[in-house]
Amino acid sequence: IERLSNICRSNYGDVGVTAALSTDISIIGNLCNGNGKNGIECDGVVRGTISGNVCDGNTNHGILLTEYGPPSGTSYSGSVDGTAISYPTVISNKDVVVIGNTCSRNGQFGIDVIGQSRVSILNNVIADNNTSNTNISTSR
Repeated sequence: IERLSNICRSNYGDVGVTAALSTDISIIGNLCNGNGKNGIECDGVVRGTISGNVCDGNTNHGILLTEYGPPSGTSYSGSVDGTAISYPTVISNKDVVVIGNTCSRNGQFGIDVIGQSRVSILNNVIADNNTSNTNISTSR
């Protein structure tokens, strides 16, 4: 999945760019400004690059990486990246690189990583966000 060079602005109550339960993603060179939730959100992604994006003035986070969890009362069986899963299963982000992004003036964190994720955060410009600049939490 590739999300390249898009402008995602003022999506009321939603996210600029999102990827969930995906493998081998590239989210590169996007402008995500003034969205109702997050600029970029990845849930349960395996192998991905988030690079060269500008996430500015979003209601919540510039970039959010969180676990994918089942909706309540859902029954599901299938596979993600060749691995069989069935609910209830929580899928964390694995091998995702967040590099060279600019995250500023967001309502909460510039970059927020939630859950047991394997994520590398390198050489980003993160400034002037409301809550803090970067948050890494191991609980939901």
